[in-house]
Amino acid sequence: MSSSGALRVLVADADPSIRSLLMAVAQHMGLGAVPARDANAAVALAAQQEFAAAVIDLSVNNPELVTRLVEVCPPLRGNVIVLTTLPPGVLENSAEAFCVLRKPFQLQDLQQSLRHCCAARGR
Repeated sequence: MSSSGALRVLVADADPSIRSLLMAVAQHMGLGAVPARDANAAVALAAQQEFAAAVIDLSVNNPELVTRLVEVCPPLRGNVIVLTTLPPGVLENSAEAFCVLRKPFQLQDLQQSLRHCCAARGR
């Protein structure tokens, strides 16, 4: 938890406008949102801080991101929400994620997934 008591969500998307939208959704739900501009930044943040969940964009450039996040921050296992345009067969490590939302996705699906992940962390 952050010093304000809100659970925090790691938000990783290379597109600044999508990242801002994802952060706004989390903040609207009363969660703290910490941005990461790319996979390396997300892994570095996860290694330094505790997060209730992570919302990440998974692309062909970073298909191993879920595994890397869980390795450095084990509490994220089962609490990663993957956003992607990749076909299902490419997501070999999606079993470590809570869910995979295919782009374009419905914001209600993201909110429901965040609620589930945060409930698992005591919210």
